Amino acid sequence: MNKPITYLLGFLIFIGCGAFVYGIAQACLKSWPHHGNDYEIAAFLSNTVTSIAAVLSTNLGAVLGITVSNPTSKFRESKSWNPLSLFTSPSPSAIQTIACYVYILSLIAAAIVWAHRDFITETNKIVPLIPELTKSLLGVIVGVLAISLNTNSQNPKP
Repeated sequence: MNKPITYLLGFLIFIGCGAFVYGIAQACLKSWPHHGNDYEIAAFLSNTVTSIAAVLSTNLGAVLGITVSNPTSKFRESKSWNPLSLFTSPSPSAIQTIACYVYILSLIAAAIVWAHRDFITETNKIVPLIPELTKSLLGVIVGVLAISLNTNSQNPKP
């Protein structure tokens, strides 16, 4: 890839990650105190965080090699059909790995804030993005545990 395009892609990734981290930071900072009624962030910023979080969660699943498949599906018989093959490679790139860490650390930050606020859910007491992100962390943990501990279906006994 030529250098101007590489720089453009790097710049756009930097902007996206910066907006994501900024949105998480705003949500955490506004949710941390026990005073006032200003528990809102701009709708655009909240939507930006939610959209980028969806991409980062897909990236995390691809990097970890998590796929969802039905063993009796006709698609499984086709060796060339793997919907996540578009996102995966034999070894993830540095940027994919960094994105995974940014995503997980942001989810952990949200969980810490929500725990500090005693897991309240009232939108007039916490930025709604905080519980959503924490629930995503729980989903990631449960998904990784389920896939990791499901060894019987991957190694059936003869």
